[in-house]
This record gives sequence, C-alpha cells and structure tokens, in this order.
Amino acid sequence: MNRNFRVFLYLLFVLCSCDKTTTQVIELRTENPEKSYFEIINNGDNTAVFSFENNNTGVYNIDKIVLFIKQHYQDMPDAEKVWRFIVEYTKHKDLITENNWLYNPVLLINSAGGGLCGFRSAAMTNILVYMGIKARSWCINGHVVSEVNVNGRWQVYDPDLGVVYYDENDNICNFHQLSNNSRYLTNSLKMMSISSYCDSLSACSKKMAEMYSSRSDNSLFNTFYEQYDNNQQTFFMMPKGSTLIFPLPDNSQKTHFAVAELKIPKAWTGVVKMSLIPYNYSGNAEIEFQNKLMTSDDRNWSESIAASEKFVDEIDIRKNSNGVVLRYYINPYLYRPEKNNSIKLVGEGVECLEISSKIFNLDQQPDWDDLCDENFVSWLHYLALYSELGEFKVECVDDYVAKINWIEKKGAFAKFNIDSKMFYNQLHKESGKYNHENNEFWQQLEDENNFVHSLMIIIKGIEHVAK
Repeated sequence: MNRNFRVFLYLLFVLCSCDKTTTQVIELRTENPEKSYFEIINNGDNTAVFSFENNNTGVYNIDKIVLFIKQHYQDMPDAEKVWRFIVEYTKHKDLITENNWLYNPVLLINSAGGGLCGFRSAAMTNILVYMGIKARSWCINGHVVSEVNVNGRWQVYDPDLGVVYYDENDNICNFHQLSNNSRYLTNSLKMMSISSYCDSLSACSKKMAEMYSSRSDNSLFNTFYEQYDNNQQTFFMMPKGSTLIFPLPDNSQKTHFAVAELKIPKAWTGVVKMSLIPYNYSGNAEIEFQNKLMTSDDRNWSESIAASEKFVDEIDIRKNSNGVVLRYYINPYLYRPEKNNSIKLVGEGVECLEISSKIFNLDQQPDWDDLCDENFVSWLHYLALYSELGEFKVECVDDYVAKINWIEKKGAFAKFNIDSKMFYNQLHKESGKYNHENNEFWQQLEDENNFVHSLMIIIKGIEHVAK
C-alpha cells in the first residue's frame, strides 16, 4: 500500500468516524484583537485533525462557504452576496502561482486570502456556478471581471476593484455595454464601490476604459481547475506535542500575506497533510515535498509552489533532529482573533487541544487592512503637485532613496510631520529586505500608487516602533 493511500485512509477515518469525531467549543476573550494571534497546543498523546470555526465564520468547504454567504448577506441578489464576500474576505495580493489550482474557492479563501484579479474573479464565478447560477469571467487586456446572469440579464461585477457600474436605466451594466461605451466607466452615471478609494480611482480611470474598449483582445477567462472536488475542506493536522499559531505576518513586507506556523517537537517524523498552501520551513530537518528534498530557503519553496501544476498538501518530515517549524499561507481576514471569540473545533483529538490568544512582538505588528486610507490619499494628492516626480527612474535601492530625498527637500516631511531620523532608520530596515531584488522590482516604484504605498509601509513601521 503506497504512502498516499495510507494518508488518505487515515484522514478519511479521522474525519468520518462517528466514534472518533468530537466537538469542542471554546469561549475566548481578546482585549487587543488587532495585535493578537491564536495559539493552539496539542497536549494529547495522538495526532489531532480538525476543522476550525470562529464566530460562525466556518467556510472550510464549498457548502460552508455558500451557507455563510447566504446567512451573512441579506436582502440582495445572490450575485451581489458572493461579490461582497470576495471583496470583504479576500484582498488583492501578489502571485503565489499562475496555475489554475488556486481558482479553487476553498483554497483561495481559506489559505491564500486573495490574489490577482483573475484568481478573485475565478473564485467568485466558481462559487456562483456551484450555486446553480450562470456566471463567467472576462479577461480585458490585463484585468479580469465576473459577469453574472441575474433574472435573464447579464451584469458585470468586479470583485478585485470592488465596483459595479450602472447605466442610465439604473441597471448594472453588462460586458457589452462597458466594452462599447466608455462613459459608463470614465463618467459613471452611478458606480457602487465597496473597496478602497484607490480601487475606486482605478475603476473609473481612462486606463480601465481603454482595457474594456480594446475589444480585439477581450476574451472569456477559463476558471476551470483540475482538482475540482465538492468534498474538499480545510482542516488542521497537529502531531502530538505540537503548537499551531496564526495568523502571523509573512517574512516579506511587499506581499502582506499571513502565515500559520506549525511547531513540531524534535524526533517526530511522518507526513503532515494540511489543506493549506505550504510557505516554507525552518529547523534542522530533512523535508520532502513534491518528491524532492527541500531547503528552508524562501525562494526554493515559492518556486516549487509556483511551478506545481496541482495543489500538493503533503510534507514528509523524514529526519527531525531539533524540532521543525512548517509554515503555511492562511487568510487573516477569516482566521484572526476578534474581541469575543466563540471557537468551534470538530475532529479527532480536539478534547486535548488548548487554545489561547497571544500578543505580537513589536517587530511582528501586522497591518492586514488596506493601506489606502485618508493618509494615503493625502500623500497621493500632494505628490501630484510635482510633475517632475514622474521623471525619476527607479532601478535600485539607491534610486528609491534618491526619490525620497527629493520629496523631503520639497517639504513633504514637514507637511506630514514625519520625523526624518526615524523615517530613514525605518527605510534602512525595510529596504535591506529587498537588496537581492532585480531592476523589475524597483521599477514598480516609479508608479505613483506603488511609491506612496511603499511610503505607507515605512510610516506604519515607524508608528509600530513608537508604540
């Protein structure tokens, strides 16, 4: 009997056996939820396998996702309910993979916590199709949106920018209307936006109108993913003596992903199977993933995940001298603590699990929410006064620092009450993380939105240090 089949039989037994599956409900109060994370310890003698649900936000399989959407959003069409769910519980994030296994809503929503426009649109479209509603996705020259048939009429919903456009009859525009009449976008008669100010600006920009109107390269976007499985669900697996903590900020400030850390004690070996996307590991161990031995280097893992044509959730710990930490992507918008937490654990071994909340270290302070706030907008408007700023070429960290020096001399720091010494100390700390990046990475900071976004990261870092 091969290893994969043994693991499958074990998990099937754990999750389906009537006499093994138990439920534990824990009431937990967190005084500072925005500064906290969960910690779960397995004090039992056996491996625990379980689902996690907090305050009735359990969306660990497709049926749970649909149930949550229908219960959480009231008095609106199903298309709008799903659209609001994707906008509110996932965010625009960098690529984890270009492969279509991440079009799976269960995986994108529970683990990645978002992605580029195509992945968020695919998740929305696939949920609607599962609900029996006609839906499709369109690619418009660098952007992807969803179109839904509501009462016999097609309507475009943009889950990435969080907008819908209305025509003169107060109907939500369809794809044909938006492709043939740019005034619905650039001079919108009525646009409903439920995302950030920056997304609203992008949604009604001339650039967006050009994307729709360039009809020669508009095409249907294939949202199919090979591993379609209605029974797939997100579960956690904790060996004896292990500790699971989440959500934590990842190692890279440029991505704003969150991770879960599974700390496994020394000497434990075996296969860990969790339906979350692997991120990396640390420790003196021999780890096999996708039939090859892995190093703890972030790039080694990111390249393996990105290249994988199928989602792989098994990590084989073959040697474990001093303990090992496995890290996985996890959605912080679903799995972060709230003020009052009613946590429901269902599975095997949950009666031996101890759960609590912990406070982040100062250097771990996360910022899960969009940085495009009023401060962002103020900076954007202020820098727009200087057309010369667009002439700066940024191809390395020195170019980036030179651009910041220029805006400081123009009075930006004085206007926004920025402490110069603290700013440059934080800048040195942040930029040091990206010294290995190529020109393409730094060239992104020529764009005014990306440049201001980078300033917000540094300013937020100063605020965390000050606290």
